[in-house]
Amino acid sequence: MKINEVGRSMIEMLGVLAISGILGVQGIAVLGATLEKYRMDQSVVQISELIDSVYVYARQWRIKTDERTTLVPYLKAVGRIPDGMKAEDNDTVLKTSLGNYARVYINGSGYYRQTMLTINGSKSWEANIQLYSEKNSIHYCGQILLAVQKVYQESPKSFCYIYLRNQPGGGRTANLRDKSYNFNNLNLSEIYDMCRDFITQKRGFFIQLCFNN
Repeated sequence: MKINEVGRSMIEMLGVLAISGILGVQGIAVLGATLEKYRMDQSVVQISELIDSVYVYARQWRIKTDERTTLVPYLKAVGRIPDGMKAEDNDTVLKTSLGNYARVYINGSGYYRQTMLTINGSKSWEANIQLYSEKNSIHYCGQILLAVQKVYQESPKSFCYIYLRNQPGGGRTANLRDKSYNFNNLNLSEIYDMCRDFITQKRGFFIQLCFNN
């Protein structure tokens, strides 16, 4: 009498578990990338609004100071903190939905005062932004530069410089206000190529904007 075997061998079970594990890891990776993309898009909107606000109010702030002074309280006072951004560290930094940070402050004194906006990866000064993938980093960099370009096209003289950097304390720096970059006329593909060129070996990037008062 022949008995039918309906069970699975140990080797078959291990194979099923291995495949499930691989699929699970891939699923987590896809989910992580998707969530980051969602938060990244939210953050781009927030930073775009912040750039517009700093551009509008830079000439209106008349703050007497001989030191670096945060402008986050002044943005709060005029109701121009973008939705979803949170002020931290005694109103010295703004945290985006993506988890990176922006600083808005007055630098210098007298006739040499300038309004600064930095977009960094952490609360530290000049910290790189490094995302889940190089593709996401390039996209995020490109979208922020598009927001900057929109204001720059309207009023180039409002900027004293537009720095794109890829390494704190060194590395490469591009002042996009320099005529050699022709930032005013760069199209989306060219902006993405510039970001791709800067984001090498997963160094990431950070952006510093200087507005004339």
